[in-house]
Amino acid sequence: MQHHAQIDIQVHLDPAELREDWMALQSAGATTLYQTYEWCLAWYNTIGRPNGVQAQIVTGRGADGKIKFILPLAIRQHGSYRIAEWLAAQIATYGLGVYDPSFLAQSALGLTPYWKAIVAALPDADGIWLNHLPETWNGRPHPLSALITTRSANQTHQIALQPNYAELYATKRSANSRRGAQRRDKQLEAVGDVTFGLPASDAEADRLIDEMIKQHARYLAARGVHNVLEDGTADFLKQLTRLTSDSQVSIFPQYLHVDGKLVSTKLGFIFDRVYWAMISSLDAADLHKYSPGDYALRKT
Repeated sequence: MQHHAQIDIQVHLDPAELREDWMALQSAGATTLYQTYEWCLAWYNTIGRPNGVQAQIVTGRGADGKIKFILPLAIRQHGSYRIAEWLAAQIATYGLGVYDPSFLAQSALGLTPYWKAIVAALPDADGIWLNHLPETWNGRPHPLSALITTRSANQTHQIALQPNYAELYATKRSANSRRGAQRRDKQLEAVGDVTFGLPASDAEADRLIDEMIKQHARYLAARGVHNVLEDGTADFLKQLTRLTSDSQVSIFPQYLHVDGKLVSTKLGFIFDRVYWAMISSLDAADLHKYSPGDYALRKT
């Protein structure tokens, strides 16, 4: 018979009250960028709470008093129903939670034995919708994989980086493709002064983020694609540029200028020794033939 650890399920309405426990668990546990304390708090303060979203942070605490898992959830109104979903689900690529590795190692069924208690702790929700669940994470099945699931419409990609970028690049692109990219790079650099880098101050970062959001929206609109970024996304990203020194998340809003004009941006984060790409934007249609977005990606 499978023995299940004794777990006390609680729900917290404010992410800030869990700061110490949450950051300690994510530093040594299994999680994604999108369930980190920094990400969830910034989104809740700038987008979630101002729009009436109620945080429902589910914690599972063991008999030893330590938190074994955190499910950062929120209740959002969908028509006439109140649905519990991942906190910041609209801009999250992965839905996982935060877990103590030793708890996962001892719980072959993941969160299945505790699911009824988790549902019972969310009486204000009419239903639960958790999307973007990776099938596995770091070699282990998703702790919620035993529940009813459907295949996601979206796919993500990952690549293991190497110390020598040229060698890595050669394994991913043919010699002909690399020569073509090199030719376009030279053509772009012949147009004007090309610079790529990070903002030098908070004020510069704010201006870059504002322009990036506008540029991204224009690029999608020109192709008839709905802009999925919510109102408040710029404020959310700006808050992440002002994280405290003990933060485990770093933001990288990078720009590509040609003669001082913003042509392309790349926004990503580093957490747990992984670079998480989030937003790419592109402007200056007259330069598209030189693939400035690819230029910026390789520089990143």
